[in-house]
Amino acid sequence: MVELVVDAVGLPKVCAVRSAEPSGYFEEAALSAVQKMRFIPGKIKGTPVNTLVLLPFVFRLR
Repeated sequence: MVELVVDAVGLPKVCAVRSAEPSGYFEEAALSAVQKMRFIPGKIKGTPVNTLVLLPFVFRLR
């Protein structure tokens, strides 16, 4: 689970791993992936604002 702030233009800021299972394996990959993502920012009364987001990641090995 990655916690991040989506800023008013939709870019991820202040990203941190909130929890990981198993711990110590996929945290860097999740942070790297979220930094490459772009989002639609949250709005209050039509004005884009910074928004706190919890984003789950699921990794599966093949």
